[in-house]
Amino acid sequence: MLFSEQQERAVRAGFDAAAGRLGEREKRFTDVLPGLNAEEAFCYRFLVGAMPLSDAASCDGGLLLAFVRSALAVRSAVSWGNRIPTELFLNDVLFYRVNDENIEDYRDRFSAEILPRVRNLSMREAALEVNRWCAEKGTYRSSDDRTVSPLTFLRSGCGRCGEESVFTVSALRSVGIPARQCYVPRWSHCDDNHAWVEVWVDGEWHYMGACEPEPELDRGWFTYAASRAMLVRSRVFSNPLPGEKREPVLTRDGCVTEQNELGRYAETAELSVRVLRGTDRPLPGVRVRFQVVNEAEQADLAVLTTGPDGLASLTTGLGTLCVRAEADGAFREEVIPIKPGKNHLIFDFSAPYAPQDGDFDFCPPEGKIPSGTPASPVRETGLRARREAAFFSPETAAKFAERYPAFRKEISGFLVAARGNAVELTAFLDRAFPLERKVELLLQLREKDFADCPASVLEDALVCALPFRSLYPGEVYRRFILSPRVEQEFLFGCRAQLTALFSPERRAAFRKEPEKIGAFLARTVQVRDDLDYGALAANPVGLLQMKTGSARSLRVLYVSLCRAIGVPARLNPMTGRAEFLRGNVWRNPDGSVPRTAPLTLRNEGAPLLYGRDFTVAYLRDGSFHTLRCPGLLLERQAVLRLEPGCCRILLANRQIDGAVLVRRMTARPECPGGASVVLAQRKSDIRTRLHDFPIRNGELEDPEGTRTDLAHAARAPKNILALLDVRAEPTEHLLNEWLEMEAEYRKEDLALILLVPDEQSFRYPLLRKVLAGNPNARVYRYLDPDFRERLFADARAGDRRLPLTVVVDGSRNARFHFANYNVGSAGLLLQVARALSAGEQTGHDRQILQ
Repeated sequence: MLFSEQQERAVRAGFDAAAGRLGEREKRFTDVLPGLNAEEAFCYRFLVGAMPLSDAASCDGGLLLAFVRSALAVRSAVSWGNRIPTELFLNDVLFYRVNDENIEDYRDRFSAEILPRVRNLSMREAALEVNRWCAEKGTYRSSDDRTVSPLTFLRSGCGRCGEESVFTVSALRSVGIPARQCYVPRWSHCDDNHAWVEVWVDGEWHYMGACEPEPELDRGWFTYAASRAMLVRSRVFSNPLPGEKREPVLTRDGCVTEQNELGRYAETAELSVRVLRGTDRPLPGVRVRFQVVNEAEQADLAVLTTGPDGLASLTTGLGTLCVRAEADGAFREEVIPIKPGKNHLIFDFSAPYAPQDGDFDFCPPEGKIPSGTPASPVRETGLRARREAAFFSPETAAKFAERYPAFRKEISGFLVAARGNAVELTAFLDRAFPLERKVELLLQLREKDFADCPASVLEDALVCALPFRSLYPGEVYRRFILSPRVEQEFLFGCRAQLTALFSPERRAAFRKEPEKIGAFLARTVQVRDDLDYGALAANPVGLLQMKTGSARSLRVLYVSLCRAIGVPARLNPMTGRAEFLRGNVWRNPDGSVPRTAPLTLRNEGAPLLYGRDFTVAYLRDGSFHTLRCPGLLLERQAVLRLEPGCCRILLANRQIDGAVLVRRMTARPECPGGASVVLAQRKSDIRTRLHDFPIRNGELEDPEGTRTDLAHAARAPKNILALLDVRAEPTEHLLNEWLEMEAEYRKEDLALILLVPDEQSFRYPLLRKVLAGNPNARVYRYLDPDFRERLFADARAGDRRLPLTVVVDGSRNARFHFANYNVGSAGLLLQVARALSAGEQTGHDRQILQ
């Protein structure tokens, strides 16, 4: 590896600075250096110097050295190894972290499988082959936001897009191909986000869908969606070395550099925001938030800081942005449609300002439909299915659970959720504790925990919690003492170690006066968010050893320590703040009771779902903080407890073209009376946006071999035609959404007509589940060779990728369509079908067009 003296000095300085922050953990990293050659030492020091504080508290030098030796070995084993620039090798091959996954030593295992398949290929062909290997190992499955490790993904065979992309980047790096995760923090045209993979091949960055193999690079079902994005990001964990060139830098977030990659995907423009006090005094160091409306909140895309000239600039897409500047506990904001070229916005902090109520339209970029007719990626299901056959199925789990007759149903569910980790779960069930106590603990876990939680972590939680079981009511004990999970952190199994750090007398004093725990941690741990990655939480024991970490890690440590010594504690489910329980009152770590005032929300229309139709945020230090209220359905009235002061209610009505009809309302709940607000969404009529295109007939055949035609199949007053490719992920997404909405679809008088190209598709398991759950669903294969292209043409679909879904009335006219997978598809299709009924209007449009 070629590196300059300046780079060597910079890497040594970074290592020395990191070592100085390690506290009691320093020797875990410095003892590794003796015996390393110059190249190994350079790479190792680079990793230690760039690692977030949470990793320093959770890993050790031996793990990082394993990544160094694996990366150097594979670099010399592949033909493209010497062509990779030093900075790309360090950040996008060597580096051990992709996003916020748990770090494990997977490289040699991955490369042993993949390297024989790619050794004799070109770099481009190798990248495509790695993605095929990834598709053989795992597929998409919706789950919570915690990112599992590449090894857990391999064991479980599934994960959300963020986990698929972490897995695929890890696989590419394991054979020496520079790769990184690329993502849209929030879409503008629908309520979701997405992550994929960028890979460096022969001097240029290209993209691919993770675990979604295509025959070429720069193809994916999300291509059109990305052209409608307002920002696309990648990240680098290190500081630039002397002489290093980087992508356009967006911002530095903690120890992570965020890069702006939008220019490869969408038409862009520049937005310059100048912050002043008066006409001639620039305000430096002001936080500027660039936001989109997503999931009924103003969600951050980027948070920049003004320079000495009071300027903050963003390259963004040609849609609407909400921009907010925050300084000295106050803020200014504006909604701005971005036009081609240069856009300018000025905020003046010299005049009084109050939050603005009112309505505005939030519009996404139009986007550009890709040229050509790209095929949907073909999923390799056979190899994965054979591997997953070793997992517990509902049937085999039920049989295994017969040995636990008192908890047969619960244990059967645990075993199915464990997937490739079932051996750890069964090992815990074999531990010498009463079965009811073990089940009590397992019921506190989330579904994903079963797939990666070792038996040792479960035993640690149970052993430390049992002495306090009789001291608290059952629900308090289970949720706030026994449960090993605090938020979305990786479960380290640290309670016994935390307990051992304090004498029995100290632990008893902490239990008697829990305020002393917060005071002890405030004295002991220095908060340094600038040296950590905000998506991570440190191992609580390692954090206490280092005595330096992020605010998030400190909150997790606080709750973990409280529970370990028998004090009920939690993170407030709405605000995320740490609290302990005394009697029946939740208190701040200093013992004070949080001041709250009631906000009464009233609704006189159709039910409103939190996070889809509305959100509530409270104002603190110039920033609005959205409350966490998952699953809240406002039918008539709900009361929330908020900090006294100003709060904002945002109501959102997503339209079928991707725009959002937004209404902002301000309330000021004060003690003791609070405030009351009536929520009313802005209304729209779907029918004014529908088309009326005739659909030509075509021959069909059902699974029994009976022939019919489209005219007969679609004779209901309302029909949904779906042209599917069951082997491709976009169709999998749509089928899964239909499964989730079975109950809603069964209530409707409509026909769900599923159209496939061949008899093999009839046997696809996910398709069969949809048919079994919906008596109005039918499947046919189309017999006319031009049927697919004809349906695209009749529906006026510019995007020629599957699935194609068309809402058809009783006269066989296409009233609405979308091509390709779109988030929330099943819900919008149902809304459009309902709108076909005479005189029916709706204020709950759901956008899924891409």
